[in-house]
Amino acid sequence: MVQYNNQDMNEYQTPSDIYIGKLLNNCYLIRDLLGPGGMGRVYLAEDITKNCVLVAVKMLSLSIGNTQLAKRFGREIFIGAQLGKKSSHITRVLTYGITNERVLFYVMEYLRGRTLKQILKIESLTLSRFL
Repeated sequence: MVQYNNQDMNEYQTPSDIYIGKLLNNCYLIRDLLGPGGMGRVYLAEDITKNCVLVAVKMLSLSIGNTQLAKRFGREIFIGAQLGKKSSHITRVLTYGITNERVLFYVMEYLRGRTLKQILKIESLTLSRFL
């Protein structure tokens, strides 16, 4: 995940986002939208059960009524969890669940930093830095 940046948020945030300001499963207070993804959206949230530590929450765009999409999302969670255990360069999946509205989500560690897009705007990457 990338560092939260209000200026970058403006291109993603919509006033009708139903999750911002909501408490997800009595644990995660959704603060802002970090960005849209292929199957859902990723939010910045606070884990209120752990001293409001920042986390990233990916929510599936649709409820689990779409079985094929739910299966793909489940595979994404499983593969992400496995890869996060093998490399310190991949964000760790902390937990996963389903909302009262039957929407799948998973929680990842929130990593501060710059996006690749932000880095490439100000510098080119050498091969060693890229690796």
